[in-house]
Amino acid sequence: MSALRHKLLDTALILFPGIVFVGLWEVGVHNSTRLQFLFASPSAIFARGIDEYQHAAIWEDIGITTFEAMTGLVLGSVFGIVIALLLWVSPFLQKISYPYIALIGSIPVFALAPMLIIWFGIGIMAKVIMAAFGVFIITLVQGFEGISATAPDHIRYARMVHARSVDIMFKILLPSAMQWLITALRINIGVAFLGAFIGEFISSQTGLGHYIIEAGQLYDMPGVLFGILNLSLLALIIDKGIRLNTCCMH
Repeated sequence: MSALRHKLLDTALILFPGIVFVGLWEVGVHNSTRLQFLFASPSAIFARGIDEYQHAAIWEDIGITTFEAMTGLVLGSVFGIVIALLLWVSPFLQKISYPYIALIGSIPVFALAPMLIIWFGIGIMAKVIMAAFGVFIITLVQGFEGISATAPDHIRYARMVHARSVDIMFKILLPSAMQWLITALRINIGVAFLGAFIGEFISSQTGLGHYIIEAGQLYDMPGVLFGILNLSLLALIIDKGIRLNTCCMH
């Protein structure tokens, strides 16, 4: 009972600042048409959500953006881990490629958007590539740092018993780097959604990015904030899922 009480108290403490913020926001714009136009209000956003969730169009937008972000997250993570392992296998490859990786990592995803749209069109593929790009760089850097932090004694012992490189990778390196990779994965949730959003922002007919831009062009602040709220909730749900799965693994 005491544990439950503490959990409820912790939840209340976490929710309290948000509740106060929403309350002050609602009260602050209540009597001002101008402020409601500029900042909307929690009640207006809530009313928009009730209306939108009754139509299939918003669920299609949510589904498409989620698909783009999650596909980019998976592809970027897989390629990042593979390249990190290749760099560990070949110190020479690591030496000549790392400056270029740092250079590529410094390029904003937004700067690549027009070029990727020219190459891949305005369909889902361009958005997936944009989502995967940022994910790949972060996963590569985090993965390589985690692999490099593996205890040298473990690797030396594995080589003494003539373990294959594949076994060293999958039984020593990846488990040792797992915490680094999980951290990268959680960071990359936001990066993946950002990449998908930028692609939709530049050119699209569907997705939450398109929904937000369309609402902005109509000066529909409740619609803009409703779209942003959906992006935030999606990222939060996926992050929570990863945390739960990580806890189950341990």
